[in-house]
Formats: sequence, C-alpha cells, structure tokens
Amino acid sequence: MTVEQKTQITQMIKETKVEPVANVDFEVSVGIEVPRHKIRLHRLRARIVKIVPAYET
Repeated sequence: MTVEQKTQITQMIKETKVEPVANVDFEVSVGIEVPRHKIRLHRLRARIVKIVPAYET
C-alpha cells in the first residue's frame, strides 16, 4: 500500500462516526482473539475497497 493510499484510508476512517472501545481489558496484539462482546464490527466502506481491492474479502 502506498503512502497516499494509507493517508486516504486513514482520512475515511476518521470521517466515519465509530464509537471507540472505552474499556480495553484485554491484550491487544497480533494473534490475540478480541472478545466479540467488547467490540462492534463495521463493514469497510466501498471507497476503501476501491482503493485496495484486496480488502474486499
């Protein structure tokens, strides 16, 4: 991913009104399973998938 793509995606995510996780009482690192009841998943915006088509899956 290019720097420009990262910048565009970061800006789009910031524009999305997503509630942050207030109480992170679990470890956050690669490979750790995040408790499903602690977070709310959101589908990636179509504009992001257009920038990086591999994110579609």
